Amino acid sequence: MRLEYKYIVALVSVFGLFMNLIDLTIVNVAMPVLATDLQASPSQVQWVLTGYLVALAVCIPISGWAGDKFGMKRLFIISLVLFTLGSTLCAFAWNVESLIFFRLVQGAAGGLLTPVGTALVFRAFPPNERSKASALIVVPTTIAPASGPLLGG
Repeated sequence: MRLEYKYIVALVSVFGLFMNLIDLTIVNVAMPVLATDLQASPSQVQWVLTGYLVALAVCIPISGWAGDKFGMKRLFIISLVLFTLGSTLCAFAWNVESLIFFRLVQGAAGGLLTPVGTALVFRAFPPNERSKASALIVVPTTIAPASGPLLGG
């Protein structure tokens, strides 16, 4: 049994979307531990969350233009690689400044992942099946934010 191309696109895109949405909330419960472990003030640790959100907000509006310029598939792959790299580097952050920088990388990549991944899914499904595509995308948007605090704490 072989999956159709549209379902492979949906699976990969939903995975990226899920990881991006988890990262919106995963740090919240870990902030006191981060402050202690990284010997940082509460305001410094707050930038771990804020930096991610700012980078995300800056990159979402340019995602359509970037996708048209560089190709949606290529941009999605690059974004997924950068997001994964940023996530990995967060685990090895040596101080709060490096963690904030790596979260900026995550946020910028995540700001591209969500809209580009969604566009790829909608392009893969024919118009009469786009409600099915929407349903596939909605699932991670409801589960991931609730999963973040459970995984982070």
